[in-house]
Amino acid sequence: MAIRQGTTPAANLSVFIDGVNQQDKPPLTWLNEQVLEENYPYLSPDLEGFQVGQGVMQWTNNDDKNHRVEIVSNNPDIILLTYGNPTVMAFSSTHIGVCLSHSEAESISCSGATDKVKFKSSGLSSNNTGYNLIVNGFNYRDFNWSGDSSLVGYLQHAVLNYLSDKLIVTTEGSGFGTDWTIQNISNENLRISLVPWISTTDFSIAPDNENPTLHSPNSQVFEFCLSPGAQVDPPWDIEYQYIGETTRELTGNEIPDYSNFGNVYATSLKFNNTVIRIGDAAFKDWSYALSLELSNTVKNIGNGAFSSWIRATTLIIPEGIETIGSECFDHWLVLKTLTLPSSITSISTAAFNYCSALEKITVNAINPPNMTGAAFWDTNNAPIYVPQQSVNEYKAAPNWSNYSSRIFPIP
Repeated sequence: MAIRQGTTPAANLSVFIDGVNQQDKPPLTWLNEQVLEENYPYLSPDLEGFQVGQGVMQWTNNDDKNHRVEIVSNNPDIILLTYGNPTVMAFSSTHIGVCLSHSEAESISCSGATDKVKFKSSGLSSNNTGYNLIVNGFNYRDFNWSGDSSLVGYLQHAVLNYLSDKLIVTTEGSGFGTDWTIQNISNENLRISLVPWISTTDFSIAPDNENPTLHSPNSQVFEFCLSPGAQVDPPWDIEYQYIGETTRELTGNEIPDYSNFGNVYATSLKFNNTVIRIGDAAFKDWSYALSLELSNTVKNIGNGAFSSWIRATTLIIPEGIETIGSECFDHWLVLKTLTLPSSITSISTAAFNYCSALEKITVNAINPPNMTGAAFWDTNNAPIYVPQQSVNEYKAAPNWSNYSSRIFPIP
């Protein structure tokens, strides 16, 4: 950059990579930036009235793809200068473009790579062994890091802050005897170099390391490739969709009464097999939801837990559910079919009241579940199908007897 003489303007640049503005975007992991201690080497009429300071920023593409770069100065007191690449184009003194070709060399082979490597500690102090962590050509060294300066301490810091979606570093042992493993959790090959910027290290390749790409050109530098890791879903208890995006949350295996989990505007809700109880009114008034899928680990559903899902058309109540609270599924206005599992033992008052579009109700329990009051008020007089051997028992059971004319054997 060149700055208009007599001014001290703030740098205000826009960077476009392959046509996309990089403002508020994460760092480009394939782009390596290095400041060279040299001056801009060419005289130019454009520099009249401008001053160029020492220090040239060199950009290097370490990706396996070509990238087109545009830089725009949004401040007329700063002009842009570039050289060293035949594709350089100056659209104006404040707008330049260039193509960075892909990196040809892949010095670290990924043939036979595994998703992890193991290192062995010598048991000696590893302090003051700062390392450059270079992943796919990009250096993640933190020049401001002043914490644990051991190799493991540095790596854990760098991974936590910059690479938590790609790598994990685990340790075994403590203190000077800490052995460690670095593992790829991403879906891409990662070529990694560990290059010290302070002289020595007390780590070596572990004898039981199974990654054949791990080698040390000398006693201090380590190079290896990590193949894509096995993807493990983070733990979750509920899953819902909102504006086309799927979100998962941890709620605990017993979802409390009147909880605020999820999104009342979501269009669906699904439970993982980690949940055993759903509290009172936990998901009441989800009036935009279309479907509910419970897991077979849920045993008890609280009062009004899913009341007033007025648009919902799909309700899956699997085997395993035992008790359904009062007003639990009332006002499911467009639900057409309802099936209750053989595991059901108790249905409370008004559990399915005002499910006024129902066309068929099936109850698979051999013994009539305990019904504490009218549970099927205003349900379109839908037939209630029960196991053939239990028809008479249902017709005589307390509160079930109110629906005796609607009870038939399962076809």
